[in-house]
Amino acid sequence: MKKFIALIIVCLALFMVKTPYSLADVSSAFCATHTFYTTSKVFDSRIDVIQSGNGYLISCNSKIADEIYKKIDKDKLQGESFCFQGEIINVNEILYNLNAVIIKKEQVEDIVIVYAYTFKLENYLWIDSQKVNIQIAYNDGKVTVGTPLILGSY
Repeated sequence: MKKFIALIIVCLALFMVKTPYSLADVSSAFCATHTFYTTSKVFDSRIDVIQSGNGYLISCNSKIADEIYKKIDKDKLQGESFCFQGEIINVNEILYNLNAVIIKKEQVEDIVIVYAYTFKLENYLWIDSQKVNIQIAYNDGKVTVGTPLILGSY
């Protein structure tokens, strides 16, 4: 019985440890281009790096995004995004996989934009007095996902 109780305590302790979560965990399910916005440069022959002001846009295939995420100094990571050819149903799938709650939805011409919040991601912004850390845009067969917001075009 003591071993069982000890096992439960260890499991609870592991459950309560907060691990960094990245959109790379989500983008790997799609054939996507993943971009990290950071103030530190990463060196890897499989990525594209563009200097933008004081920061860098690091782009890679979603299949290696998790590996690249591990190389980035998390204190210097400003945001990340990924985009892929998809359908509106993929927006719902992503929200479901992130356990995200929709805060706001809007449509600008043919673009559907969703603002949401998930406990899986630490950084957030305040929009309309609510926390937001996921923005998803659907535009004519293209899905773009960003955290805390999409940094770039959609």
